[in-house]
Amino acid sequence: MMLVLSPHDFQKLSPACRSELLRLLMDDRGSADAAFFLSESSEADGSIETEEVVSEEKKVVSLTVAEAGDLLGNISDRSSQTLKHFAVGQPVPLVDLVGQGKPYKNYIELKRSFVGAVNRRLRTVSGNRNAALFSSDRDQTLIKVKPKTAQSLRRIFAMPDPLPLMEYCDQQGQELAPSHPQCQALAQKLEEAWKQIDSTKLPADSVECFATVLQHLVDRGFELYVRSLKNWDQDTDTPGYEIHTVIDPLMVIENRRTEHGSVELFVGLPGDSSTLAQPKI
Repeated sequence: MMLVLSPHDFQKLSPACRSELLRLLMDDRGSADAAFFLSESSEADGSIETEEVVSEEKKVVSLTVAEAGDLLGNISDRSSQTLKHFAVGQPVPLVDLVGQGKPYKNYIELKRSFVGAVNRRLRTVSGNRNAALFSSDRDQTLIKVKPKTAQSLRRIFAMPDPLPLMEYCDQQGQELAPSHPQCQALAQKLEEAWKQIDSTKLPADSVECFATVLQHLVDRGFELYVRSLKNWDQDTDTPGYEIHTVIDPLMVIENRRTEHGSVELFVGLPGDSSTLAQPKI
């Protein structure tokens, strides 16, 4: 017989019952998983591909720059340095925080000295007893903060905003992994161009933001390309694309603000359509 408990079910158990379950799980792997199972959970916002664990008691909040400054002024130096991992804006693997040479020796210490301690200070600073800063994926392997919180932390730490996630493709329009060697030269140039944009002034609307970012890149010498669906290979179940250079990129970008369809816009290096990139905004 196997009994499955959801995070919500686990929170409903009495403290004595929870302690007994934890005791039974105290092997190396079990103690780690159980320790983080009890960490402050979150509301689900659907903003990343991992499914988040939901708690009815706690709500993940977004911090303004002022609130982030108040929080950092009232936590330990170790917690403050650990929060820099989250300022980048991507989910942080727990294995990057726990283990030999890492900020915390095990998951129990991470939960008690970082997650729990920061959340308690957050509630004092915000006056919201239900506030939490972190959320995790369903498998409890990643932990993250809200995008606005990450941006506020970057302002406090004087860190540059990272390049948005990019979708890369080759000259035939077929997807390339960002880690593919073919993408590296383009990624480097995109990083350089991104440093010249004030991301705090980007429009909140995703369509407007996408158009603004594309125009910024075009203004800095990148060429604009259209990727359109040509056919679908039934045998391999894969799409076939056509890639075209855009003659009047500003007009196309402006039209993109109001129209959506099967046409996608990518940028590439001048005179080189072998590798293209699209901001995932």
